Amino acid sequence: MPQAAPSAGSPRRLGFALKALFWRVVWHVGFAVDGVVAYLSRDGLPGGRNVVFVRVDNLGDFLLWLPAAQALRRAWPWQGRRFVLVANSAWSAFASDLGIFDDVIPLDVSRFQNIGTYRLQMIRRLAGLSAELAVNPTYSRAPQTSDSVVRAVNASRRIAIEGDTDNAFPFGADKPDHWYNELIATGTGLRHELLSNRDFVRNAFGLDTEPAQIVVRKADLPAQLHNIEYAVVAPGAKAGIKVWPPDRYAAVVDSLQAEGTLKTVLIGTNSEYAQLESVARSCARPPLIMAGNLNFKSLAAVIAHAKVLIGNDTGSIHLGVALRVPTVVAAGGGYFTRFADYPLGEQSNARFAAAHHPMPCFNCRWYCIYPVANGKPPPCITAISVDTVLAAVSRVLAQT
Repeated sequence: MPQAAPSAGSPRRLGFALKALFWRVVWHVGFAVDGVVAYLSRDGLPGGRNVVFVRVDNLGDFLLWLPAAQALRRAWPWQGRRFVLVANSAWSAFASDLGIFDDVIPLDVSRFQNIGTYRLQMIRRLAGLSAELAVNPTYSRAPQTSDSVVRAVNASRRIAIEGDTDNAFPFGADKPDHWYNELIATGTGLRHELLSNRDFVRNAFGLDTEPAQIVVRKADLPAQLHNIEYAVVAPGAKAGIKVWPPDRYAAVVDSLQAEGTLKTVLIGTNSEYAQLESVARSCARPPLIMAGNLNFKSLAAVIAHAKVLIGNDTGSIHLGVALRVPTVVAAGGGYFTRFADYPLGEQSNARFAAAHHPMPCFNCRWYCIYPVANGKPPPCITAISVDTVLAAVSRVLAQT
């Protein structure tokens, strides 16, 4: 997540530049070590029966890539090749359950970036993976993670999206493009991620995407939700800058539960439990909290059987859209066009609305021009009213 850029000429900007220079030196030394370890760990020439895809970003990013992954699986022209995914360990089990990939290799992104022994262990493992092709379909590539993973694979050919530098700190425009044989253009970053992913498989492989297909079983739905009508609210987020205020979520929950027939379920990760509790304490009638006690199968089942899903810009929202559940996101402007403003027709039967407060500075990449405390939401989030969200809920419920 990019941080707000310091003002020009300020002491903070000088410190920012020196910090970036220091980490560039550190990472370039690290890349040199990566290269030596990968070279020594390879068993023979590149090539083989594997086709390796790398997605080590967040769950929402993977879900937005899912239509592209399923198109590749359906139409893959090379008989006998194995479909391998290197995935963020936070959601790799979900990817395995989809049945798209012959093998899923989990990678702990935090440890890969911060613990040298784990990084070298993974570099050695990836270097032993011979592949005909290694693919990085991430638009905002990260040299420390996705680029490094692709580089380590013993592949005959490596391709990536041309992309941008939003995740390239401290490298700026100095992305390691030379690690690839080909970069595929998909347009600018001011397009929805679904369109970039669609154009990548179209331009690189000549394929067209269809809406994602996720199979959900009623058996994975927690017993307390059987035979009741409920709404799901996801009020947390890893990045505080995306969090709509808890008291407003509480007002939405109170409105949903006012008639007494609709139960509300708060979902989130263990780390978001405090955010969920903050919402629950402000509600007139306590909602059911399910934080961290849902595996991905159960999470998908909970969302799939909900009357409506409401939340911040997180993976749960993208899962709701993929499952064709009426979905409302309280969306800020940082990457509004790229993630929040779903293009019509790209998800069949999707009932989706982005509750937002338009501002001229939208699509700022979260480089907010206003003074914002660290970890707190910016004006484009705090300006979203309860009435705006409730109106969006009414719209998606009215769609057929």
